[in-house]
Amino acid sequence: MQEKKSKETKTSHSAFWMRAFALLQKPRRSKKGLNLSRLSSLTKEGDVVLVTDKLLGNGQMKHKLTIACEKFSSSASALLKKAGCKVMGVSQLRKENPKGTGIMLIK
Repeated sequence: MQEKKSKETKTSHSAFWMRAFALLQKPRRSKKGLNLSRLSSLTKEGDVVLVTDKLLGNGQMKHKLTIACEKFSSSASALLKKAGCKVMGVSQLRKENPKGTGIMLIK
């Protein structure tokens, strides 16, 4: 599976997706996680965001976003849906936006 992701990313020459893939491949022990309160303070209404760490449910989302992440905590997922955010996986976001334009990368 890792090989397939690598091959797909290398065939698209988007610098954004190459950087995102490098951050997503980091070991789990080097990732801290991201709380909803921090995400809410970094973004504004209507942003498209790719989170490279696990999204945690501490805090509240104050506006609607489109969020792609590999892993969500169950509380974060529930709070995002309650706030009206569109939640998706990284591969789905990549299919929708192969060039990576307009996506905010948060690690």
